[in-house]
Amino acid sequence: MIRFKKLSCALGSAIQVFAFASSGEAAFDVTLWNLSTRISQHVDGESLFDREDIVDISNPLDLNSLAQLGPNAAAVEYDYAWLRHQASGSFNTSITHAIRDPHVRPVSRGEITIVPDEDIVVAVDASMSYSHTPGDEYALLFGFSIRDVTANQWLYQEVRYGGNLFLLPSAGVLDIQRQDILMAGRTYRLDYVLDDDNTSDSLPTGILDASGFLNISIVPEINTACLLLPATLFLLRKPRRAASPRP
Repeated sequence: MIRFKKLSCALGSAIQVFAFASSGEAAFDVTLWNLSTRISQHVDGESLFDREDIVDISNPLDLNSLAQLGPNAAAVEYDYAWLRHQASGSFNTSITHAIRDPHVRPVSRGEITIVPDEDIVVAVDASMSYSHTPGDEYALLFGFSIRDVTANQWLYQEVRYGGNLFLLPSAGVLDIQRQDILMAGRTYRLDYVLDDDNTSDSLPTGILDASGFLNISIVPEINTACLLLPATLFLLRKPRRAASPRP
């Protein structure tokens, strides 16, 4: 009887996933975003600035964005796509920052607002490598957060720091891995940022390079149960045996 109940539960989960994916009802969508690439420099009392914003939602989005001041640059590659009726998607962002002059600050930031009609799983895999001339006052901030807009509260915030200005190594890797379940019927905002600069250094003598990625994947929460189905069927089919004592 116990095995029959477990099998029914597993098969029921698989049937629910199939029905959910084929129902034709929107289960997850992007309602708003603001993707920005910008760079600024302050020289002899003058402020220089370049910026590119992406606000029009496009599915899929396959685009390169660049903000540049001379040899200093912030470049971002977007590879976004999602399936509304299957509550799944991927938002892959590659970021490269280069500083070659004094008092430069490149910033790459994204705000993606989503509304799930069904519970979904959001997984984040991010890694940023950086290096700058040792002894220079360079600072890096690499972060990701999830905000429950409906409840007006942060669900998750994670920030990684690097650079001599923070009394941290002049080279390293900043990693973020995270997985959360977002509930249906609420509005969420996914935020990421890479912010680095040498604006505090009076006489920077070297360079800074930072490059990496922040990938967000979304799947229906019910798929978590579905992934257990093959293993469950195997365990139900295979007779249990007591472990033999070692000689």
